[in-house]
Parts: sequence; C-alpha cells; structure tokens
Amino acid sequence: PLDYEDKNLQKFDLKVRVQDPDPTHVDYCTIAITVTDYNDNSPVFTPDRHELTIPENHTMSTIFTFTVSDADSGNNQIVNFMIERKSNPKKQFSVKKVGTDAVISIRKTLDREDIPSYELIILGVDEGNPPQTGTATLTVNLSDVNDNYPIFKEDYRPIIMENSPPKKDFQLIRAKDMDNDKNGPPFTFTYTCDGSNYNLCKDFAMTFDKDAQVGKISSLRIFDREVKKYYDMPIEMADNGEPQMTGINYLRIEIGDVNDNKHGPGAKEILVYNYKGHFGNFPIGRVHCEDLDDWDNADKTYTFLGNVTLAGYFKLLTNGTIIMTKGVPEKEYFFQASVYDKIFKNTEICNVTVKIISLSEEAVRRSGSTRFKDVTPSEFIEEGPNGSAYNKFKNQLATILGVPFENVDVFSLMENEKGYTDVRYSAHNSPWYTPGMTNGAVAVNRAKIATEVGYQIDMVDINECIDEYCDAGGCTNKLIIKDTPVLINSSSTGMVGVNTRVEADCICGARDFSQPVQCTPDYCYNGGVCEKDYFQVVKCICPPGFTGPRCQVTGISFEEKGYALFSPLEQCENSRTSLEFATLQDGLLFYNGPVTNKPDNSERDFILLELINGYPQLKIDHGTGELTLSLNGKDKSNKLIINKVSDGKWHRVDIIRNKQEVRLILDHCFDAKADDRSPCEVKGTTPEENIYLNTVDPLQIGGIYMGMSSINYPNFAFDSFLGCIKNFIHNSQIYDLQVSRRDSFSKNAKVGCSRTEEHCLDKCSGNSTCIADFSGNYQCVCNAGYQGKICDKKTTIKDFKSNSFITWEFKNSFYNVMNDFKNEMQVSFRTRETNGLLFKVPSSNPNDFMQLEIINKKACLGYNFGQTSSLHHLCLDYVDVNDGQWHTLKMKRVKEEIQLMMDGGEGRFYADTFVKTFKTLTFTPNKVDFAAGAEITIQNAITRIKGKDFKDSCMDDIRYDDAWLPMQQSETNSEAATVKLIRNVADDCIRDDCKGVTCGVLQTCIPLFGKYSCICNKGYKKSLSKCVDIDECQDPKCFGNATCLNTNGSFKCQCPKYWTGELCNLANPSPVIGNNTLATGALVTILVCIFIILIIVLLVLLFKRNKKAGDKFVLEVDSDDDIRENVISYDEEGAGEEDQLAYDISRLRKAEPTLKPVIDKPVRSYNPDGDRPEVGSYIDNLIKEADNDDVAPPYDSVREFVYEGADSDVGSLSSLNTSSGSEGDNDYDALNEWGPKFAKLADMYGGGGE
Repeated sequence: PLDYEDKNLQKFDLKVRVQDPDPTHVDYCTIAITVTDYNDNSPVFTPDRHELTIPENHTMSTIFTFTVSDADSGNNQIVNFMIERKSNPKKQFSVKKVGTDAVISIRKTLDREDIPSYELIILGVDEGNPPQTGTATLTVNLSDVNDNYPIFKEDYRPIIMENSPPKKDFQLIRAKDMDNDKNGPPFTFTYTCDGSNYNLCKDFAMTFDKDAQVGKISSLRIFDREVKKYYDMPIEMADNGEPQMTGINYLRIEIGDVNDNKHGPGAKEILVYNYKGHFGNFPIGRVHCEDLDDWDNADKTYTFLGNVTLAGYFKLLTNGTIIMTKGVPEKEYFFQASVYDKIFKNTEICNVTVKIISLSEEAVRRSGSTRFKDVTPSEFIEEGPNGSAYNKFKNQLATILGVPFENVDVFSLMENEKGYTDVRYSAHNSPWYTPGMTNGAVAVNRAKIATEVGYQIDMVDINECIDEYCDAGGCTNKLIIKDTPVLINSSSTGMVGVNTRVEADCICGARDFSQPVQCTPDYCYNGGVCEKDYFQVVKCICPPGFTGPRCQVTGISFEEKGYALFSPLEQCENSRTSLEFATLQDGLLFYNGPVTNKPDNSERDFILLELINGYPQLKIDHGTGELTLSLNGKDKSNKLIINKVSDGKWHRVDIIRNKQEVRLILDHCFDAKADDRSPCEVKGTTPEENIYLNTVDPLQIGGIYMGMSSINYPNFAFDSFLGCIKNFIHNSQIYDLQVSRRDSFSKNAKVGCSRTEEHCLDKCSGNSTCIADFSGNYQCVCNAGYQGKICDKKTTIKDFKSNSFITWEFKNSFYNVMNDFKNEMQVSFRTRETNGLLFKVPSSNPNDFMQLEIINKKACLGYNFGQTSSLHHLCLDYVDVNDGQWHTLKMKRVKEEIQLMMDGGEGRFYADTFVKTFKTLTFTPNKVDFAAGAEITIQNAITRIKGKDFKDSCMDDIRYDDAWLPMQQSETNSEAATVKLIRNVADDCIRDDCKGVTCGVLQTCIPLFGKYSCICNKGYKKSLSKCVDIDECQDPKCFGNATCLNTNGSFKCQCPKYWTGELCNLANPSPVIGNNTLATGALVTILVCIFIILIIVLLVLLFKRNKKAGDKFVLEVDSDDDIRENVISYDEEGAGEEDQLAYDISRLRKAEPTLKPVIDKPVRSYNPDGDRPEVGSYIDNLIKEADNDDVAPPYDSVREFVYEGADSDVGSLSSLNTSSGSEGDNDYDALNEWGPKFAKLADMYGGGGE
C-alpha cells in the first residue's frame, strides 16, 4: 500500500506504452504520480508515561516536558495540547505548547491533604481532517509538608444538663493530623481558658494524659441554659512535625434544657407559598408560646381554638404541629391554640397567623437567585430586634426594583452543602421581571443589600457550572423545581417554600434541541402569550411593537454613563455572539466578566468588546490568559480599505469561538477585497488549554455599572457607550433588551433608538420594520406577506398543484445592479409534503446554484459554488416543516458565510456555515428561468419538470435580494422580475378538510390543511376511536371532606355543612370551636351599640340634606367626588332636577401625542420599559397627567352664574345665554377650542339671540 510517510513512495513515474494492431504503431508517455499526505498518524509523546514526586508546596512553575512528533505533514502534523478535564478537576495544572513540545506546569496551589496524587492525561490533537489524537500520562505524587495543625479526631458534641452538679471527665477528646505520621503525633493539648471574650477557667477544666494522648473535660459549676446555651472551649493542639504546627480548636459544649420555666402567651407567623396549588396535607410549622425553655415540648398539650372553617383548613396535632389542608384559598388566616403544660399545670392562649400566597410556575421560572454566606434558612427568617433578614432582603428588592412590597416574592430558601443559603425570588409589575432584570438589580446593589441584610453575598445568579468540570459541549445551569414543599421553622416565624435547586448539565443549552418546543411559562417575553395551535406549532402572540420571535425587545439606546444588565453568556465550547450598533464615537459595547477584584491566581474569565479609534477591539480570557483582537480597516499592505464604523450607520460584529480559537468579524467582511479579509476579520488563540468562557456576573451592555477604577482587571478603555445597539444574539438566542427607567438594572438606557426612529415617522406602513441611520437614510423592510415601497400591499398566495411551477425573468434594471458577493432568498409556504423544491436560482455558471427545498420534512438550502462535490446542504435539522402551517424560510449569503433562518430565526430555527473555498465566493444568478415549485429543465425551448415536485402545497411572498417576485403575469409592479411561465398553479390556498366528514359523538372536526382531526369536546378524552368522559374525581379536586360527583364532561362537589363554593373551599358562617365563643349578654350589647350608631348616622345625613342652598358655594361638591378644580355648576331649568354630580368630561381629555409607526421598538401604548404599572395605577396616572396639563383645554377658571330653579346647585346649559349676573358678556367663541360639539353650543348661545 501507498504510504506518504515512506519517502520512497511519495513520487512515481509510470511509463505507458500504447500500441494498436499494427506493431509499428507504438507510442510512449510518462505519468508522474505524486502521493499527497492523508492524516493517518496520531501524535506521539516521548515518553508516553512518566511519574514524578514533588512537594505539595511546589512553586507554580514547569514540572515536566514531553517531546511530541507527528509523522504526517502540513496541517496534519500541527499538534495542539490539552489536559483531560477529569484528570485535572480543579485545573491546578496546565499544558503549554513550546515549539512542538508539551510543557506541563502548576497553575494553582496544590494540597496533598486534598488530592495526594494526580494521573494527568495529556491529549495531543493534530489539525488534520479528520483529526488524530495522541495521549500521554503524567503521574504526579505529592510529598507531605507539615502545613496542618492537629484537629479533633471526631465531631464532639458534649451536653451538660442545666441544674446538674459539676461532673468530672464527662468528655474525652483525641486528636488527628491531616499530615502524615512524620508530622503528626505525639500531640500536646493546652487549655487556654482565659480568652479575651469570656473567662472559662471557672466553668470547665481539662487534664491531658500525654501517654494516652487523651484530654479529659470536667465541669466546675452548675449551669443555667436560660443564661447561656453554648460554651466554646478553646483547646490548643500542637503536633510533633518540623516545623511544629500549633492551632486552636473550639469544643462546643451545650447546656441541656430542663422544664423549669412557665410558658406564656405567644404568636407565630407562617408564610406559605403554595406552588401551583399543589401544597396541602403537610406540616407548615408549630404553635409558638413564649417560653424560656425550648426542650419541653413533650410536656405540653395543644388544642385548636377557632371556627369550623379554620378547623377545615388547618389541623392542630397535640404536639403543636399545624397541618394545612390541600386547596386552602389564598388569604391570611388567624386562629388560636390552647397550650397546657403538665409540669406547671398552667394553660395559655397562643396566636397563629398563616398567610397563603398562590405562586404560579411563571413566577418560579422567571426568578432570580442569590447565595448568602454563613447563614441557614432558619436564621434567615428569624425575627430579631430589627426584623428578619428575609424581610430586609424583600424590602431591598422592592425598593431597588421600584415595585410594591407585595409584588416581590421570596419563595425559596435552600441550604447547600457549604451551609450557605440559596435564595430565589421574583418580582412583577405586570408581567414578571426576567431573571436578568432581578439579578442585575441585585448585582448593582450587592454591597448595599449585604449591609442591610447582615450577611455577605457569595454569588448573584447561582452558577453550578463555575467549576468547569464538563469535558466537551458546554455547561448549562438547569433549574429543578419539585412539587414537594420545604418547611423552614424558627421560634416565632415559619415559612413553607418551593423546593428548588440548580444543577449543572454538561450541554450547550442554547443548542440542545433534543426536546420539542413547549409552551413553558417563561417561553414568551414582555407579556406575550404562548400558543400551541392545532397544528402543534408553538408561537408567541406578542403585544404591539415587540419584534422578537418570542416578543423580545430587540433594540436599545444609551446616553453617557449608561448601562443595562442581563443574564450572563451561557457556557459553550463553540459559540457565536453578534450585535449591531450605530454610533458617532468610540465606547464600550458589552462586557461580561468580574465586577470585583479577584486574586491574581484565580480564574478571571471575561469578554470585552469596545470601539477604539473607530474600529472594534475584542479582549477575551478563558481563565488562562488574555487574548486581544483588533481591527483597523487596513489590508495586508497597510492600505485603508474600510473606513471607521463610528459613522452613524448600522454595523454588525460577530465573535465566533471554537474552543480556543476566536474570530472577530465586522459586517460579514463584505467590504474586503478578494482573498484578503484582514481589514474586517482577525483571529487568534487563547493561551493554554481552557476552552470555556465561564462568567457568573451579569452581562453588561452599553457600559459598566461598577466604574473603570473599581477593578484592576481587565483594563477598560471606556466605561460607557453613546449610541444604539440592536439584535444582540448569543448562540442563536435573541436577548430581550428590556430596560427600566429606574437605576435598578439599567441606567441612561431606553428601549429603541430615537436617533434613527425620528427619521422613520410616517415613512413605512405598520406591515414593516423601518430601518434608518443617524443621517436620515431609511428603508422599509416588509413583513412576510406584504410588498410595495411602504409595504402596504398584500402579496398573492398561490396553490401549487401536481406538476406545477412558476418561472421568472429578472428585469434589466434590477439584474444589472446585483452584487455577486451577497444574495438573499425568501419564501413563505405551507405543505404536508415531505420533499419538494421551494425556490431555485441557477447561476450563469452551469454547475452553480442555490435552492430552498424540503428534504425529509426539513427545510434546507441546497447549493454548489464551484466545489468539487455537486451538492451541499445546510438544513434546519430539528424542525419538521410539513405540519400544514405557514412558515417563512430565508437564506442570507455574504461571501463564504451562509445563514439559514425560519420563523424569526432563533434557536433551532437558525443554522449557519462558512463555505470552504480557495477563493472569495461569488454567485451571479441566471437572468432567466429561475423557478419555484419544482426542479425544471429546458430543452429545445420546452420547459419540463425534472423532479422535486412541490405538489398540493401553497407559497406566498417569494423574494430575491429582498425584492418581491410577482406570482401572476398580471402583476407588473415588481422592481425585480416578471413572470415568464406558470403551470398548474391556482389562486388562494383553500382546503375544505372537514367537508363531508362526520365525527363521532362528542367530537368536533378541525381542518388541518390536507388533514383533519376529530377532537373530543371539553371534559372528554379519546379512548380508541371514541370520546369518553374524563373522571375528574380520580384526581380529587374537591376540598376537605366534600364529595366529588363526576358528571358528563365535568364534575361537581357536594359540600358538607358550613362549606360552599365550586370546590367547597369557601366557608359559610359557622360556629366556633373551643372555649372562645361569645356569651349571650355580649352579643346583645354589640347589637344595641350597632343600632345606636345607625341612628346617629341617619340624623347626620338628614341634617346635611336640609342645609340651605344659600349657605353653600356654587362649586361645592362632595369631597370624595371633587377631583378637578375647574368643575362649573349651572342651574337646571324645570322642577325636581337633582343631578348633583355635574362634572366636566374634558378632565379625561388630553392632547394626543404624535403616533409613530411600528419600528425597531415597542410602541408606547404597552409601556415596554420594564416599569409596567398595575391597571388602576395606570389610569390614575393618566388622570393626574390631564389634571396637571396646563396646555390642554378647558382652562381653569371659577365662574358663578345666575341661579335658576329652586334649591338646585347645578345649573342648566341655558344659563349660557343669560345676560344677568356679573358676567353678562361671555366669550362663547372659547367653546370652539373644546371640540365640534362645544362649537355647536358656541353657535347656539353666542351667535344667536338678543
């Protein structure tokens, strides 16, 4: 066999002799054969295995070097190195390429007591295709250094009961040393009882038996638990190592409780977050009475005091445990308990308040999280003299977010393995804030919150991927929610929260499409409603103006010293981050990295994109060193090709990361000349082997909140950005750029871009997106299904039958200005076919083409741009498109880069690739015979279908280079093309799928474009081919002891006595249980008092009614109704007119602002800036605005008119034409300013009679 690595087999000269039947007809030729290299050899390490021993305190330096070779050539012998992550779990070692060698070094401090030995797997991967991998093993053993002092051998927990006499040797203690025996025993114990905080010499004593290596602890007096519960006894221990290590261990001694104090009245407040109504029939806490003793619950008996309703909601066990029944309505409840102590034979009444808050799944899914250090959940909710940390934290959230206290839910407190508390919270002002918003607000106010709450914050936005233990793909934090509650109990407070935790999943979450799209509560943003239609297609129904496919805000603008905070970039080994910006000056575009100073030897992953001298500059650190990539617009010959991009126009930056390789691309590199991308693209490799960008702090766009001088790494050139940013996309996920007017998670930032939007006013219809730059240049980009200069005309829908197609011819005016470096194709379609051609554009080169098509239910772009293979495909592999629903498929190509998008182009609806070519890619389409509906061939001027018939399907709005193509020959207004030929294509897209269909009993026919479905009516389910009633009573829905009765299509709850409501969970007036019923005399007294109060109220009302009209002012109205100071009363004509509520309706009028078309930002009507008021507050604010508007008529004045009629404070409109009184000459022309109806009055009364 041939082998390139054998130099004797790399070239061959074959001499060929050819001869025909005539032996004199002979000729010779020589064929030179050159064997090229194939990557068939793996890198080889020398040696392939090595073992060494180093001290555990070894300096961070090189410890070994492997020599590496690869028998292949070219790229096939270029080898890159990394250490297998599982063999280097804490990333304490690194590998660096020096020449062709692999140099192993120590990156972080080692500790033999933590990991005594390492077996590092060194990987060498060459750059061949396919790549080959070689391995080597380096075993590193750590020798001991005496760096630990002795500690207790066990976790001793001694207890001395209070009131008991002194006891000798009640606890024996021993020691152990984490170092080896050479640096361990014999030990020495010393009792240092005279500490600075408390003198323990009179409390406890210790004797040390050196031979037995035992310390003996004795008590010296009688103790009282109510005076002090715990004593920390300092024991100094020293080892026998060199140098000797000495340290103090504290032995905690607890004083046991004896029931020697009477209990008194007390109160317990319990907060229950009832997640989706699932919680019930479980303990929610225990009754609390004031008692100095705390171990005497066995001596107490608890009895419930309350009415039947409360007894149905809550059960009280004799040990004081409170059980909440499932289905208790959201409300605050109060009841009491009688508590009897058998030792002291006394009974006290103790109060219990239970507040139940219903918590939706959306609130949990949209929650933020913070980890507090050195505090347990019980300590977090415990009420102190200044309140609880829980309420302080909740109050801080409400303040910084600018929402009412009751709009904040802190619903989960979970203790982790470090003894820290993970707090999860959500907030809303209709709708819920996103996690990026709430976490961003906490991050900005981190120091203030920690000071107020009293505990240090370890982490905002809990990240379990921080240790980077995943080998490949990425790492995603997944929120796990359980339906089981978590009880947190302290003495006077209790909380029932949601059981949550964050787990690290070794996948790139943004590209994990293993599960179908579902309508989860957090799928849509900004009040969008998730809908899964009968076609099983999931989509978001968005409020007006939200342009993202999931109702995201896609644009944002910044003023000086502004910023906006969002969720950090997800951890993936291969990532693409892109954004568009428009500005006139340099600044910081985005930053994701540390917000506080970190030690030099700690990992400080970050990514920073700035605009410097008019061009993008990227800094990135994967935790092993910084890489800087800069552009300056110049080519390899130092000639300026691309002008500065701080020019007020929209520009795009793409950051593409493939493990350690990083690329920075400006504007798809469109303006670069052939074969030289250096003016617009630069690439580099991050140092050493780390492949992940591991950031835990918020993503900051448009600036940094902490200031440039507050951290020493990285080095910032700017701290803010003045301009606009839109379409921030990370791994095909579109960021929701929602911001707030408050400084909670954004500052000097606004939704949209006013500098460009002002040029879009009244330019485009509402069926489009207006894109403008700072100079006023604009373009109307039509939504799918619309065409025309301002997108005001609907496109034509066509039904493609069997053997159907449409062909076009480009117009000269359009064809002659095409750009060969970029192309766009778009088509809207609906089908049930699994294969078919949508739209094909051949090239003037016979072998080149582009075609949108369906292959095995997937939307694909087929193409060939002169490559050796005749056909390549880029497909959306995770979406089936033959579901009968409408889809819009779009392709964009700029030189070698191709993007394929469908239905908004997010997540699984997006794919991209870079075509590998030996030259800059160009494509010139044919001027004629590009087609839709089938693959065609033309022979002898006759067009025939070659294959890929897109039959029984519909298409709409076919575009090339964003120019609409006509769908019938009568449409001549297309700027791009004319229809050349149409075959077997019908108008519209009508399917009467349910015609003639008879569904079974209790079923309804649903048309599904070429299919139909007989679905069961509500309350019924399919069983084989029939619909049967759902027995709702199998899953009990009725409350308490109510009886569930199944009915056809529904159910009914039969309520017991004292209960009512659909689920029997509402109480009727019910008797009281226990000993707190009112006596008959007390009831009579209460009734008499109520009767006397009613008489007094009636007399007051009669007195006010009979008050003379002359004693009142004309403008006097009831204070509860007087909401405007310019209300004018007029006398009524006729008798008996008693309309006392004459208000000026113009109080609700206000001059309308100029309306803007739908552009890149949400319209004002939805208030999409993050501060969404409640409806009542919203209306009240409108009224206040109208009240305080000095410009809007009617203008404030006080006028008194002549009274007509008797005893009427309200005048009639006829008074306007009355000449008596002090205001005889009235200017009725002023009424013309009030609108057409008042203009009529001005004409009637001002222009008329004598």
